[in-house]
Amino acid sequence: MADNKKQEPIKQKWTFQDEMWEWTIALILGFVTGPVLFHFLPFINEPSLKWYEFLLFALFYRLVIRKANLNINKELKEWVEVIVFAVFLVFNIRVFVIQNYEIPSGSMIPTLQLKDRLFATRFSYWNKLPKRGDIIILKFPIAPEISPIGKEKTVFVKRAIAFEGETVEIKNKQVIVNDKPLVEPYKYHSDSAVYPANQALQADKRFTDAMLTHDWKFYSLKKNVNVAEFEVKQKLEYLQYANGRDNMRPIVVPKGYIFAMGDNRDQSYDCRYWGFVPVSNLKAKAWFLYWPFKHARFVK
Repeated sequence: MADNKKQEPIKQKWTFQDEMWEWTIALILGFVTGPVLFHFLPFINEPSLKWYEFLLFALFYRLVIRKANLNINKELKEWVEVIVFAVFLVFNIRVFVIQNYEIPSGSMIPTLQLKDRLFATRFSYWNKLPKRGDIIILKFPIAPEISPIGKEKTVFVKRAIAFEGETVEIKNKQVIVNDKPLVEPYKYHSDSAVYPANQALQADKRFTDAMLTHDWKFYSLKKNVNVAEFEVKQKLEYLQYANGRDNMRPIVVPKGYIFAMGDNRDQSYDCRYWGFVPVSNLKAKAWFLYWPFKHARFVK
């Protein structure tokens, strides 16, 4: 009598080669979503993040998407899946959507106080420039290895003032853009004294050069770091002597740069002292102040 029972398919034994093939695919996909993807997203200006993305996506693919053929205990598999998924989700929210920042100085007083904490939107400047008056998070335009303010101070919070093609000028504390005085209800002056500019130094070509030439990308690590540091110090000293804090001759913001200042004008280390900021150094737009909780509000 014929046996009508269906024969169950023979389950192939999972081999080491099978597991290696799964991880190879995971690493290839991780590389595509990490370094390759970030190549087309210039606003992600922390180079290390693309390698974290590479690693996390590889783990996410193998341990979450392809978990079915993972040969480990079922309960452990579920815990691994939850942990990897949570880390991957949080990391990508931080990189692409919203990030937490702490105000590192008093340069934005009274709008923002030292040690205030806020959320900033990472996607705001993917393919557009800030609007005038936006509070921006930016990467300090001098490489940490040669920075005069130390390796730790790499993130600044400032207000966007002028953009490429515009002529910016400061006359007796008044900022003027394209010959029109800016109305700035947010600015604050703690010192009534007005410091004059050194007109002779500002008229020199070296003033323009100093405003332009410390894009952090310019100082490659392949270059002699000591030489680069010496050059930066010279340029910064030139700007310190040329600018009287409250006066700056008209100068056109070049393509690919912006001019930013702190609201606490007499106590702010900003573009007046270290030059224009490359657009590629924009990190985020300040969005919501959440701490101290009693001062929680949308930032503007």
